[in-house]
Formats: sequence, C-alpha cells, structure tokens
Amino acid sequence: MLLVTVSLLSGLMIYIIIMNRAELNSSLSARFVKALKNEALSLVYQPIYRIEDGQICGFEALLRWKDERLGNISPEVFIPLSEREGLQEDVTLFVINHAIREFIHTAIQNEIFLSVNINPSDLDSEKFRDKLLGLISEYNIPYKTILLEITERQGGDFKGMKIHIDKYKNHGVRFAIDDFGTGYSNLNLVTALDVDEIKIDKSLTSAIGTESLRYDLLPGLHEMFRSIADKIVFEGVETQEQVNYLKTFWPQSYAQGWYYSRALPLEEARKLTIRELN
Repeated sequence: MLLVTVSLLSGLMIYIIIMNRAELNSSLSARFVKALKNEALSLVYQPIYRIEDGQICGFEALLRWKDERLGNISPEVFIPLSEREGLQEDVTLFVINHAIREFIHTAIQNEIFLSVNINPSDLDSEKFRDKLLGLISEYNIPYKTILLEITERQGGDFKGMKIHIDKYKNHGVRFAIDDFGTGYSNLNLVTALDVDEIKIDKSLTSAIGTESLRYDLLPGLHEMFRSIADKIVFEGVETQEQVNYLKTFWPQSYAQGWYYSRALPLEEARKLTIRELN
C-alpha cells in the first residue's frame, strides 16, 4: 500500500512539474510575441577586432529582451522560442531594421561593417529582401558594409541558398557562416556557399590552450579556411592565452569576445568607435 501511495504521489508531482513548465513556456511565448509586436526589444553591439593590430573592424548587432516582470531573458531561451512560434522572420526584420537605422551612420563614417544574424529561410523571403534592399537604398549604404551571418541548424538546400546569396552579393552584401563547428555549420556548408567570412564557434575557441586542440593543427586549418573565405573570426575570445595563440598561428584572423569588449548599448558602442578610430 505504501509503495502504491508513493508511486501515486511521484506521478502527481511529475504531472505538476510538467504542467507548470508548459504554463511557463506558454506565458513566455505570449510575452515575447507582445514584446516583439510593441517593439519592446532592444539591440546591443559587440565589436569585432583584427588580431594583428587590435583595431575595431566591425560590430555585430545582438538582440536582447528585458521583460518588465521576469527581467532579462537569455537569447538561448527566446531565440528557440521564436523559432517554435514561427517568428524567425519577424525577429530578423526587427533586428535588420533597428540595427541599420541605429548604427549605420557610425559604420559608414568609420568605414567599419555591421553584421546581423539571419536564418537561411530569410534568404527566400520577399519581405526580408524588400526591407534590406530598401534600407540599403535609403541610407546609400556602401558595398561590403552589411554582413549577414547565417546559422544553419537544420540542414538545407545549399544550392538554393547559394543562388540567393549571389543575388544579394550583387547589392554589396557580404555573408558569413556563424558558429562553425556546431550543428550543421560544417565543411559541407562552408564549401557549398560563396561566403566571405567564417566565424569559429566559442566552443572551439575555448579549447585553445587545452589538450583537446593541438597547437600543430591550427596552421593546416588556417590554410584550408583562407582558401574558402576572406576572413576568419574567432568567437568567445576571453583570455590572454587565446589571444597569444591566435597571434602566433592566425595573425590575420579576427576576434570577438569579452577579452576585447562585452556587447555594448548603442551609445557606448558609438563612443568606443569614436575613441578608438578617430
């Protein structure tokens, strides 16, 4: 009898936990939809530096959500949530619109680039195309100022993606493969698309200086990547050891991470640019 009671109580507790989690996810989804609709989201900008001389060469626009009741919600929570709710395109449109309107003058004046994350499905979107090309025309954005970072999580039609990429390149847009080394961002994707930049995921960067990443492997990888893309960017650079390592083996690469700077609010990003480039 005791075992039956314990079993029933355990089952009830599991049910309550599952229902509470489902209710939380439903509440979060509703709050995110409302925040996106009311433009209650914001952007921060993280600088990207050239390893060789430590100079800023661009900024990545990153989406942030601070809920009035729940506080700061991690992108690792709300980005998958937006994908489940079918809001990827709306999120991309929000970011591309606000990033360009907020930061493009700073980028143009200082001859640096502005990068924005997109989904592969955005490449085939008429709304996205009209918005981006409209902004490029409105602000008379120079060639190679806009960089679109593609993260491929589910595999895809590489041939179709390349056709769309080539069309955007005719308008001066550059492309990067983001988070290389995770998910579907592998060599097949990198070699199939004509990208300008490869961004090495922070999980690989964090292995620098450990036994999991041998020093003698980097020169060979460097030559291979340089034949595919113009720029190699290491994400999540946080230590002096990592910087020294990159200066030795990847001196012409680029870095992004807390060693150089956290992601900054708009005005701080502008001030940093003026201070370091003027």
